Amino acid sequence: MNAAAPIDYRGALEALDRILNRGGDPDQVLEAVLITLHTRGVASARLRLAESGRLRGSLSIGGETERIVSPVVHEGVEVASLELAVGDVAFADRVATLISSYVIRLPRRETMACESAPGARSPSSERRAPQLLR
Repeated sequence: MNAAAPIDYRGALEALDRILNRGGDPDQVLEAVLITLHTRGVASARLRLAESGRLRGSLSIGGETERIVSPVVHEGVEVASLELAVGDVAFADRVATLISSYVIRLPRRETMACESAPGARSPSSERRAPQLLR
């Protein structure tokens, strides 16, 4: 997790609420969500999109670290997974729920990277169940 600064869970949720209520292009909204999480103390965040039953394209910020994985579900179908370097599963699940309406509106393409995330990387194509990644 981010040892440099504690995660501001409450501030992050308040900021995400403002971003999501403001709306806009799904790519830009989700990029703003990941950047906001990062600035609020989340060392690493990645959104992996599901296509044809596999997790493929991703939007990410931060480096490789241990993450909690939460499914992003729309109408009972997993449309993506959200991976956050946090110690609070309920927080990760809440963020996944909040962003679901934007995730389903994303165009499906192989990889997206936050402009401010020089370490953004391509995902593997294997599907993973919710778990703690190391």
